[in-house]
Amino acid sequence: MRLQYEITSDPSAITPDTNSEDYNIGSSLKLRLQKLEIGKENAISYQKLCVEVIEFAFSPSFSSLVTNEEVWDEYGTERKDIIFINDYKPNHGHSFWSIVCSAYNAESIFVECKNSKKCIGNYAIRQAISYDEKAAGKLRLIFSRKGLD
Repeated sequence: MRLQYEITSDPSAITPDTNSEDYNIGSSLKLRLQKLEIGKENAISYQKLCVEVIEFAFSPSFSSLVTNEEVWDEYGTERKDIIFINDYKPNHGHSFWSIVCSAYNAESIFVECKNSKKCIGNYAIRQAISYDEKAAGKLRLIFSRKGLD
């Protein structure tokens, strides 16, 4: 996360700067997530909030994103909630995202957003990993309100 902390050997002594802009943005995102009702009827709002969270946490690592992308394959269409373009290609040194790009062939990062009232199970995971590895690389992120089953 972008919040700055003083380095200390005692993790319980870490206190964020509650007056910082990052802290206020993070708190606002958390509050909006807590207020957003769970369920399919709020799936698009949840997805938009996930985009804001990713942009906040990882800015400026991703310069462009596509939401609700439909990609045609030999079986019909596959809908991806969010696709981020990883601007840190393998030749950008040893940054976290350049290593991810190199290790997982992740020039694009596919994100699934599950605003489900239940824990997600194998179906949601299989859905995320079923995307064409040549187009998507080997890294997928799943945002879930209730975690894994």
